[in-house]
Amino acid sequence: MNEKVLVVDDNKVGLEILIRRLKSLGYVASSTCEAAEVITKLKSGNFQLLILDLLMPEIDGFEIARQVKSDDELRNVKIIAYSAGSLSDLDKAKKAGCDEVCLKDGNTKGLLKLVEKLTTA
Repeated sequence: MNEKVLVVDDNKVGLEILIRRLKSLGYVASSTCEAAEVITKLKSGNFQLLILDLLMPEIDGFEIARQVKSDDELRNVKIIAYSAGSLSDLDKAKKAGCDEVCLKDGNTKGLLKLVEKLTTA
């Protein structure tokens, strides 16, 4: 498996745990805590999947999703919104272009199932 996944989250501890878990499953996983870096990283890294926290300082995940899906070079990157926000935030994320949504609940099992689904589709 060599699917490349970019994880964006301002929670550094949660970010590191998720990166380690993805790598242990065979994914090539990278991360950033800086929303402003996402588009540049996606364009330089040939990523298949973006796991995106919605509630970020500076630029929120909704805007990042809109930017990715409106960019000709990136529109095929799959996006999973992964957030501790409300269910209405997840609905808003789908409207912004996210392919899947997942609530942060302290367990990554549901998220990892979505990762597998989107990287094998």
